[in-house]
Amino acid sequence: MTKMQLEQSFTNLLKDIRENSMAEDFDPQKPSEGLGDSIAKVTNALGIDKLAEKVAHLAGKEDCGCNRRREKLNELFPYKKEEDKTE
Repeated sequence: MTKMQLEQSFTNLLKDIRENSMAEDFDPQKPSEGLGDSIAKVTNALGIDKLAEKVAHLAGKEDCGCNRRREKLNELFPYKKEEDKTE
C-alpha cells in the first residue's frame, strides 16, 4: 500500500468515525447512573467510542463491547440517587 493510499484510507476511516454514533441506548445528555456512563461520556466526547466501534468492525467483530462494559461498570460502581443520599 502506498503512502497516498494509506493516507486516503485513514481519511476515510476518520470520516466514517465522525458519521457513526455510539449505540442507540446511550444518551450523553442524560445524567450518569454510574462510572460506566461517565467514562462513556468522555470517550464519546473524544470520539474514542466511534473509533473503537470502527476498529471492532474492521476486525470482524459485531461490536466493541463498550455498552457491556458501561453497563457492568454502572452495576459495580453506581452513583447514589438523590433519595439514597438522605439515609
